[in-house]
Amino acid sequence: MSNNVPSEILSNSALFTLFGKIFSLVCDLKDQNGVLLNKVEILQSQNEFLSNKVENLETSIGELNGKFGSGITSTKTFAEALKKGLTAAPTQLSFLKAAELAQSSESRKSAVIIKNVEASSDNFNDSLIVKSLTSECLITGENSIFRLKTTGNGPPLLKIQFQQKEDALTLLSKFEQMKWKVKELQNASARPDLSKPELSKFRESWRKAIALNDNAGKRIYTVRNLEVVKISYKQDQEPFTWTVRGNRKGATQN
Repeated sequence: MSNNVPSEILSNSALFTLFGKIFSLVCDLKDQNGVLLNKVEILQSQNEFLSNKVENLETSIGELNGKFGSGITSTKTFAEALKKGLTAAPTQLSFLKAAELAQSSESRKSAVIIKNVEASSDNFNDSLIVKSLTSECLITGENSIFRLKTTGNGPPLLKIQFQQKEDALTLLSKFEQMKWKVKELQNASARPDLSKPELSKFRESWRKAIALNDNAGKRIYTVRNLEVVKISYKQDQEPFTWTVRGNRKGATQN
């Protein structure tokens, strides 16, 4: 409206119309600002979701790399590059790496590795074996079953991944007593899911325990928390049977 128009020409109706337009403009700006803020929140949420997905992807790839070697290095490199683009700060990457290692360690604490279980043409038989074993051990928690290739000539290792680490501990503590009730496990042995350094220590401890049991002719010693310990039998309880197999120089729990 021109500044040359005398103020007296402005009627009350014109003023109301002008104020109405200004009010409408302010409301529109407020609505647009609300929409913009909502879109920013959505983008932040999507970015956080994508960052979590990439972190989980790198964790999974890292575990696979540890089990199968360096055959998927290029995939892991891509995941690292993508994560670097999302979180470029070095401190953030350090925190993510620490979280990845912690998650991997917690996952291993809830898993059990069983050796010398013959593999069938499908996974159905493995499911039946694990179901029978967990039933005998009175374990009701859910689990997932995997087969892991080995460098030796034996069957692939059978891995049971529980949701609760207490279930894994229960199975490990009862395995030697209960395996005789499942025919496919007569020659099997069970151990925790360990990192490479832990596995090396575990095998060395079992070499010592085997030698001590061979000398005693009874199952007196076992390995717990990577150390050789005496089994705590109840009063008047006979030790578990132990078979001395001659030269067991290279015998270990794998």
